[in-house]
Amino acid sequence: MCYYIIGILPKNVDIDSLNTIKGKYNMRFEPHKTMMVDKYIPKKSITVRCTESDCDCGTSLLHGETRENNEEELIMWFFMIKDLLALKKMKYMGLLIQWFDQHKPTNLLKNKIKLDINKITYLDMCKLEEDVLYIFK
Repeated sequence: MCYYIIGILPKNVDIDSLNTIKGKYNMRFEPHKTMMVDKYIPKKSITVRCTESDCDCGTSLLHGETRENNEEELIMWFFMIKDLLALKKMKYMGLLIQWFDQHKPTNLLKNKIKLDINKITYLDMCKLEEDVLYIFK
């Protein structure tokens, strides 16, 4: 039972072309199949694991007290998304914080929210909720 941060990228994006951003922010973007997410993502998209961690339970994108104490990680997530979109290699990037329990699989997504990365700040990153698909444009 763990939290995972799932990225959603356009299927036609060349993941290798994102290497400079991946390296700068220590991300990995490895393909990740999950039936819960696949039926809710935009058509012609792929899901990827974003982080190098085995799980993402300690991320500042979760848990109120962790969020407030780890401003650096919030800034990192915000600028990583902003930098990826600035490359103009893709029109959007999605993020989903998913609770995974192999004994109690969930098939529900609470909501899907589109956000303009240029109209939010890194502080908005600490407001992300689990099982909500965020599409940043």
